Amino acid sequence: MVAHANKSKLSLQKIFHRVFHFVFEAPISTLALYSGVDNKTAIQWYELCRKVCSGKMLRDKALLSGPSHEVEKEESLYFKRKSHVGRIGHQTWVVGCYDPTVKKGFLQRVPDRSAATLEAVIIEYVLPGTIVHTDKWGSYRNPQQLGYIHKTVNHSTNFVNPETGACTNHMEAYWSQIKRRLKYVTGSTGDMKWSCVDESMYREMYGFTVKENFENFDTFLTCENF
Repeated sequence: MVAHANKSKLSLQKIFHRVFHFVFEAPISTLALYSGVDNKTAIQWYELCRKVCSGKMLRDKALLSGPSHEVEKEESLYFKRKSHVGRIGHQTWVVGCYDPTVKKGFLQRVPDRSAATLEAVIIEYVLPGTIVHTDKWGSYRNPQQLGYIHKTVNHSTNFVNPETGACTNHMEAYWSQIKRRLKYVTGSTGDMKWSCVDESMYREMYGFTVKENFENFDTFLTCENF
């Protein structure tokens, strides 16, 4: 973003003004009105800000939980719809993990739900010794061999395993929360974009709230070392 800002030859005051609108989640039309630009330019600025979110999430991958702690893991389909006809276009599987203790989670796009793919996500994001809760899905081979304690719940019969207490309710709630944000995401041109997912994860990870916009603004600027 810094490089783009330098090329734009805008003053820091004008750059900060546009970034603050993004942090504040102001509508595209509001940024365009108060910045004196058209909607296309305003959208480009919001997309630029989302790249900052994506970069931060990529650089600061935090491993979840650890020995005796629990993480819930779930898969979901991510749809890209053609807005003019409502048909489902490209479909992508998304794997998510959520640590209910620290209330942090992440979503990762994957090409399929094969055992190798699902286990690779666990290895990349979850510390060994963690108790991993998943649906009783056949693609999970044996996470115990990877150093994890694996508990399952059969969603066709129960939301919570009555014997082990295993569930994925927190993960499902996390995913639903992000989906709700995507419905009203600022700067969307129609189709859901993965950069919007990164933005939602970024806001959740760093505790952005409406009441703390100035603190959120400082946090965002720190990501880019302004």
